[in-house]
Amino acid sequence: MKKLFFIINPNSGKKRSKNDLLDALVLFSANYQVEVYCTTKSMDCYEMILKKGNEFDVIVISGGDGTLNEAINALIQMNKQIELGYIPTGTMNDFSKNFQLTPSFQETALKIIHGRKDVFDIGRCNERYFAYVAAFGAFTNVSYETERNLKQNLGDIAYVIKAMEELPNLHPISIKMKYDGQIYEKQVLMGLIVNGYRVSGMDVIKREENLMKDGYFDLIFVEWTDNALEWIHYPIGLLNPGLTDKFVKRMKASHIEIEFDETVSWTLDGEKGQEGKSFVIDNIHNALSIFY
Repeated sequence: MKKLFFIINPNSGKKRSKNDLLDALVLFSANYQVEVYCTTKSMDCYEMILKKGNEFDVIVISGGDGTLNEAINALIQMNKQIELGYIPTGTMNDFSKNFQLTPSFQETALKIIHGRKDVFDIGRCNERYFAYVAAFGAFTNVSYETERNLKQNLGDIAYVIKAMEELPNLHPISIKMKYDGQIYEKQVLMGLIVNGYRVSGMDVIKREENLMKDGYFDLIFVEWTDNALEWIHYPIGLLNPGLTDKFVKRMKASHIEIEFDETVSWTLDGEKGQEGKSFVIDNIHNALSIFY
């Protein structure tokens, strides 16, 4: 009998009933030898997969995008090809929306048992990996700096409150970027390297088939202007992917080299990433498979 490792983040934003969890466990136990582990701290999922993952044929994650990011970073380092299942219970669940995954424990368990899988690309930002977005600049720290209890009690509104606090810190960031043989030099407010169409609960890329497995990222750069009256272009350009906006630039690339004139912090899948002035970002085509 195949072995399944069920890793649960009990503190994830959208807590589910024990009955939902038990329904999934009953189904898994009838088809797999199951071991369950509940995370207790940051990077617990990552460390546990590296420690025990090779003992299993299937790893199922129940948590938010951050928990999934830990799992992906661990799985990509392992020699064994392990099948991945994901039950999204976070606040935003951007990855699951991009991949059209169900939040139902029971439905996910049935899909895993029936073996319906697909592949997806992942990104590598220097030494760290991400599933659907790498971001820097204005507001990109909101997802991991918003207090957990606010997210659990207020949901998406908690991010809006935190974003308002960041307004006084807005400033231009100078970048020099090489992407698939081309060069881009500007002062920007923020940058997004997107694998999919949805980020922070918003559609920022035009929906198309296979966006998460086409071998390319969509790049979005919000360019700085000193004229605050023109800042209205920012949300219009970001939230209307089909429009051409003079301050929101869009490209596609699979290999990106970025240099900054200051130390910049990245956010990877909504979690705190690396800091530095120089980054290489690559699309790793069809790197992992997932039940859906």
